[in-house]
Amino acid sequence: MRLVSQDGTIDVPYDICAICLGEHGSKHIIYICSKLFDDKFCAFADYSTKEKALKAMEMLREEYDYVRTFETICNGGSNYPNLPSYIFQFPKDEEIEV
Repeated sequence: MRLVSQDGTIDVPYDICAICLGEHGSKHIIYICSKLFDDKFCAFADYSTKEKALKAMEMLREEYDYVRTFETICNGGSNYPNLPSYIFQFPKDEEIEV
C-alpha cells in the first residue's frame, strides 16, 4: 500500500515508514519517518485538532486492515501482480468529521 501526503506531493510505501503524531503551534501534524528521508521526520498532513489527526490515523489503519484482508482472501497473502495498487491519501482537515 502507498501513502500519499495530504497535499499530494509525497508518496511512500507504507511498509517502510513509521508514522507519528506531533504538535507544532496550534497544528497537529502527522509525520512520516523513512529511510527515503534519511530517517528524518517529514510532515505528511496537518489538522486543526488532535481528534481530527487521530481520526485520520484511524482511517489509515482501517484501510490497511481492509487491504491486508482483501489480499489474504484473494491469494493467501502472497504478492500477486494482478491485484490493484492501493493508495491512501491523508484527507484534508475539512474532510474529517469527529
